[in-house]
Amino acid sequence: MATREEELQKKREEAERKARRGEIDPTHEFTIQIIAQLSGLLRHEIMDFMFSNPTMLDDLDFLYKSDSARKLMFYYQDEEVKLEQTDEAAAKAKKGGKRKGKEPKEAKEQVITKKILAVQDGTELGLTGIGIYFIRTSSKRTLGEETFQREIMCGILNAQEGDYLLWYIERTVSKIYIPVLLSSCMGDKGCKELLVKVKKELLPCLRSFTSSLRVAELVWKEGTLIRDYPPEAYKIKNLDDVWEYLKTENAVQHFESYIRGWMKQIQELLLESEQLRLETDDAGPQDELEYWKARGAKLTLLVDQINTPPARMTLVTLRAAQSKILKVWNNIDRRITKYHVEAADNAKFLGAIEKSSHSIYLEDPAHMKESLMRVIQIVKMIYNVSHHYNTPERVASLLVKITNQVIRTCKRYITEGGRKTIWNQDRLRVEEKLMQCIKLNQGYKDAYSRVKNKKVAKEIREFSFSEKYIFGRFDSFCTRLRNLLSMFKKINLYTRLFDERMEALLPEETLEDDFKTFDSAVRVLTLRDYDYLDFRNEAFDKDYVEFLTRMETVTEKLQHKLETTYDGVWDTPHSFQYLPRFEKLSEDIPVGVLADKYMRMINTFSMEMDRISNT
Repeated sequence: MATREEELQKKREEAERKARRGEIDPTHEFTIQIIAQLSGLLRHEIMDFMFSNPTMLDDLDFLYKSDSARKLMFYYQDEEVKLEQTDEAAAKAKKGGKRKGKEPKEAKEQVITKKILAVQDGTELGLTGIGIYFIRTSSKRTLGEETFQREIMCGILNAQEGDYLLWYIERTVSKIYIPVLLSSCMGDKGCKELLVKVKKELLPCLRSFTSSLRVAELVWKEGTLIRDYPPEAYKIKNLDDVWEYLKTENAVQHFESYIRGWMKQIQELLLESEQLRLETDDAGPQDELEYWKARGAKLTLLVDQINTPPARMTLVTLRAAQSKILKVWNNIDRRITKYHVEAADNAKFLGAIEKSSHSIYLEDPAHMKESLMRVIQIVKMIYNVSHHYNTPERVASLLVKITNQVIRTCKRYITEGGRKTIWNQDRLRVEEKLMQCIKLNQGYKDAYSRVKNKKVAKEIREFSFSEKYIFGRFDSFCTRLRNLLSMFKKINLYTRLFDERMEALLPEETLEDDFKTFDSAVRVLTLRDYDYLDFRNEAFDKDYVEFLTRMETVTEKLQHKLETTYDGVWDTPHSFQYLPRFEKLSEDIPVGVLADKYMRMINTFSMEMDRISNT
């Protein structure tokens, strides 16, 4: 029966024969190119690794050709490898030992560290080098030879730069996978039941996961505040050791110098709670939650450091010596306790918002109203129950953050995740999106009013804040959307009128100059590189006013041409032929006073009737 080593050897020889005959599968070649690009290995080096461990090729075949495979991961990192002694070297060593009349010593196995490329599942061996992963986007269909690249997502995790590993994982999930999944949900790409699960279950979990990574990253960057302990504190185990140490010269002063260093570092952390926070204008509720989670984690880490044996023994020793510095330390210790309790309490209450707030990050404006109602109800509960997050300033600021996120979600919805602009989408679809966002603004205000006016038993605080402060930005955003709708309406209107030659009232050559003016005005707007949805961008407002001015000029010229061309028609029997066109055109642009035209027609036909009756 063939041993495991013999089977592997056969596979190696078979893989090498295939490589020599050029029979390496295109999927293998694709994988090799990706690994080479991400790891820096040369092609022949990757091939050597695959020949030395031919099960890699089996794993690749399973990924690309099996219906049950979803992922494959390669590690390229240092591993301990036993250096095998060749038979020739072993014989020489044995012969040399006999010549010297000594018994040959048993050869010791030599272990070296060497970079190895291997397939791993990520559950047993820790990543210390580079991890390269391949993920199939779907296992429901067989991968085609020419299209398999489109069905594979790949990426890299670099654990060699430990300080950036959390950052890399968080950015990869939040900037690549969440937008891709969200885009699939927005475009209804796939089974409806699966899309609902992705939006309601998977995406919220991914958002919470990336939020935890951001918090961990913030705490990681902060590091430990108490980095040094007195070496003598490690030797103190009980009071007898304390009294014995205090007999040494400058013992108290030595410990006090360490305490001063601790207090200096701690003071900087505590000042964050006593100073105004610097926040971005578009911070959302998740940012508020992450701030308090990170703050609570930092203070928890600090409390753990203070409770370590060397830190406790340092403080016990100074208490025994009745050091005056303990008065300052006790004050700092009380502040640590106060802010630690505050951060933990705020994080707990704000955590109640997280589950309901997923929808204002993920849902479309048309389906967001009910979620906003739930979020505002939770905010009201926090305002009345929390011992710390209960000031009008904090709660109003939280409501503004909710508004900021609603605006951001509207922008994402309009631009399809930033992949499109208002100009390269179907015009009617864009107008529909803008209208949904405007309706959401009113729905948001209605939800706030309902929660505000609904009285619940044992309410100790009135839930009433400045609506201008809370909704002011959303109102400004909707004003911008209304201007965009007005702009689209005018562009659509004049495009139709020029196409129809003003209800076939003016010849094309007469309209040529006016059409050029109109087309130039539209081009000025469409070719700008600013964000049309940024309501704080005043450049659009100036361009919009200029556009309206130019359109008024075009309208006046068209009106003058119509009046001049058809001025004599209203005194002739032909007026009935043109009147319906003017009436239809007057619904879109001013075409002079129709009442005057009616009077001239009546007078003309009265005179004609009189003439006929007199003959």
